Amino acid sequence: MFIFLIVLEGGFLLGNPVVKYAGFCFSGAYSDIGNNYPYTQQLLQENQSEQSYLDKLFYDYFSRNPDLGNFSLDIKNQSQTTLSLAIALNREDVAFEYFDNQTKAIYNLGCTIFIMDFADMTIIQSYPISITYIDLYDGQVDQQTIIQTFKKLYTDYILQKLESNQKNIYLRSSGSRTIKVANVNFTEEALPFLGFYGTEQNLESYASIVAQHLTEALAFKMNLTVLPYSRSNLSYKMSLSFSDASIQNFTILPSSYDLDLTVKRFVKDLYKETAAERVDLYGVEVEMRIYDAEFNQEYWKKIIQNAEPKRIVVGQKIGNEFYNYNEILLLTIAEKIPATLKEDKKIMKGVLKKCANY
Repeated sequence: MFIFLIVLEGGFLLGNPVVKYAGFCFSGAYSDIGNNYPYTQQLLQENQSEQSYLDKLFYDYFSRNPDLGNFSLDIKNQSQTTLSLAIALNREDVAFEYFDNQTKAIYNLGCTIFIMDFADMTIIQSYPISITYIDLYDGQVDQQTIIQTFKKLYTDYILQKLESNQKNIYLRSSGSRTIKVANVNFTEEALPFLGFYGTEQNLESYASIVAQHLTEALAFKMNLTVLPYSRSNLSYKMSLSFSDASIQNFTILPSSYDLDLTVKRFVKDLYKETAAERVDLYGVEVEMRIYDAEFNQEYWKKIIQNAEPKRIVVGQKIGNEFYNYNEILLLTIAEKIPATLKEDKKIMKGVLKKCANY
């Protein structure tokens, strides 16, 4: 039903290989959709046609844009390939801050493009797409406003990010090795800066957010074959639930190389101050390690530091400092880490080029 394949006859027949389009789905069990993705579920219920709103949104998009980095999508599932591509929702949440008579809403939406092989029911690649959106409202925010905002995030932001990165989505090269984010850790010194996420019960949620962004950077910025993040270096199962209530269980195999990221500390230093404004430098220090978990062999370990200025005018209030620290951390992941890796010829040649797609 949702299968895709490489058209072969002593090699590829003509042009790019073909992958079947499996559609939009949810990460996790179908029975958990209402709890894990309540706003998207309500959004889907608004549609009266045979296709749900998001099924139609992504089907129409890929119908117009079937060509990716080195393969094309078989939208109508006419080929015999065992490879499929699905776009899965794996994060949906909204947090609120209240001050005076206003409400600040912070929306997070995360989808992942998975490439799966139905021959052995494995996920062979992942391309996360993560969105954070902040809005300010007068008074309380009603449910319908939240639902329509998530709709806007899908139509304006997720699709836009998908379009800008589409040509960087590659089918794994023959013989390419894999890498994945295995662990995201935070030192005791870093925890007080994480706000809501700094508690034991919420820390794993933030670790998953950071891992998702790092996986995205490795896949899109460095063109590597990246497997989904998990807390285990062993094989494990991932369930994908489609809108027709069908559930497919896939195995994510151990990666060739693993990557650990440790957030060591955050800093805030005054850069300059005048009668009209204040500029602070927000910084972060992380340690990144690349290794082979199976053979306990370390290939690379480095401390990476980054800082950016933040300007506030006299009278301006900062609702929550966490978002400034979060911003510099995610900027470091998106820009500084890929640049640092590319500058190191030894790790590029010895490990990362072995994981590259062509």
